[in-house]
Amino acid sequence: MLKIYPRGFVGPILDNPDAKPSKKEVSIAGATFKVNYEESTKVTPDKEIQSLYQAFIENDSVIMRFDFRERVIKKAKRMFSLDGVVKDINVFLSTQIEYGSFGRNHSEYLKRLLEYLIHGKMLLNQNTDARLLMGQDSIKVDKSVLKKSIDGVLKENNIRTVTDFVLAFVRRPGGYGVLLSTLWLMYGDFTGAHDE
Repeated sequence: MLKIYPRGFVGPILDNPDAKPSKKEVSIAGATFKVNYEESTKVTPDKEIQSLYQAFIENDSVIMRFDFRERVIKKAKRMFSLDGVVKDINVFLSTQIEYGSFGRNHSEYLKRLLEYLIHGKMLLNQNTDARLLMGQDSIKVDKSVLKKSIDGVLKENNIRTVTDFVLAFVRRPGGYGVLLSTLWLMYGDFTGAHDE
């Protein structure tokens, strides 16, 4: 089953299902999912991502430990594959565009994320992205144009699978931290560790 997380991104419900889910069935890559459409402020973040991110905020050198990196990679692959259902990263990204609480800020974030994967530079820092994704974004996006654009960038850079996507992060200097921050932005706490 999938749910919409606090900042409007879609992901699998793993070990922390929400109470009283409001479900709608959707078909993704030939599989049928039930998507939880609770209000974003009532949706719980992923507890493991919260724990990993909090450890990173408290001591950023933890990202250098092999066991910590392994946990981040495993969690990323599980979330981006929608709990092992999809292998094609384009299906994951299309799912975000179609079924999340998707607006212009989400669109711009995904574009910046792809820019990082290709060129190694984030145009905004993660705190700014977190703030932009917190607000209700009512500006609509031409979803078909966005999907074509993302698909073209992925094909051009040979990023086809969830594994390719994750590897594109970790091959960059500081990529493990950016990967973990990305997981936190997509699936973490609405207020987050930065607000302390």
